[in-house]
Amino acid sequence: MCTRAKAPAVAKHPDLHEALLPLAGFIGTWKGDGSGDYPTVEPFKYKETLSFVHIGKPFIEVIQATQNPKDGSPMHREVGFLTIKGTDVSFVVSDPTGLAQVYEGTVTKDGNTVKLSLSTTSVGKTRFAKDVVAVKREFVLQDFTLNYTLDMQAVGCDMQHHLSANLKRHFQHVLSKADAKDFMQSKPVHVVDVRDKKEFEALPPLPEAVNVPLEKFHATEEQMTGDEFPWKTDKEAPILVCCRKGFRSLRAVEAMRTAGFVNAYSLDGGMEQWHASEE
Repeated sequence: MCTRAKAPAVAKHPDLHEALLPLAGFIGTWKGDGSGDYPTVEPFKYKETLSFVHIGKPFIEVIQATQNPKDGSPMHREVGFLTIKGTDVSFVVSDPTGLAQVYEGTVTKDGNTVKLSLSTTSVGKTRFAKDVVAVKREFVLQDFTLNYTLDMQAVGCDMQHHLSANLKRHFQHVLSKADAKDFMQSKPVHVVDVRDKKEFEALPPLPEAVNVPLEKFHATEEQMTGDEFPWKTDKEAPILVCCRKGFRSLRAVEAMRTAGFVNAYSLDGGMEQWHASEE
């Protein structure tokens, strides 16, 4: 007797753990350029990819990789874990040079800026590793930009600047106008417009768009299942998010995907670009 094989189960994206909410803005992938210097080395440049990953537990995995900007060859890698209690943060990180570092610090928020400040409390070294005594790291997050600096006391030198980088959030969930039209025609899609009410009325929205202002979006499922959210608890629901220029919709989609809504997409260029291309 022939039986039809069952379709594989779709893995459920975990909700962000409540303890991680002060760090929610960091979650995702960041890419950009960095530079380094130190008395013992020649100044250098690098490309960097930095990822903050959560699996629903009260920690964040941090994965860092740098490449040579000229030929793309690997330069350095680090893997670590962030944990948080209130605004106090701990960070454990190791790298292939033989260093294992333990940091303590704090996360603070001032308006739209989130700062993560960390200093080592201990540095473990293999017998092949260079003599690193202490390290300080500071991450400053503002909208879609993440800047960091790293100061180091090592190999007989006092604490001083070693690395700095300017990174931009890497978005993989943005649809062009053409792709958005295909998306909406291929299946029933929830269309959400995150502009405020005056903007929503001034520039015509997409057909059947629901107006939900950006401030309603948060990084936990429980906070995004009220009556104003038409998808409720359907984590697989296809959702297209738009705004005026395409920036606020990116923030909404990041919050939604962090909360586990895996089919949320942002309209590139927003309603201004949508209507401009029809003129």
